[in-house]
Amino acid sequence: MRVEAGGGNEELARMYDRLVAVLQERPQTVVVRSTSGDPAATYERLVRALP
Repeated sequence: MRVEAGGGNEELARMYDRLVAVLQERPQTVVVRSTSGDPAATYERLVRALP
């Protein structure tokens, strides 16, 4: 689904807000941030986040 067809930036903001709410209810969740254009850095963060 294209973002524009699904409500554009406003819908993306609502989706983000719902995600944040879910994360707040799951305190054990680990968020791994990605780096656009740098999959190796993202993978390294993922590996470091694993128990």
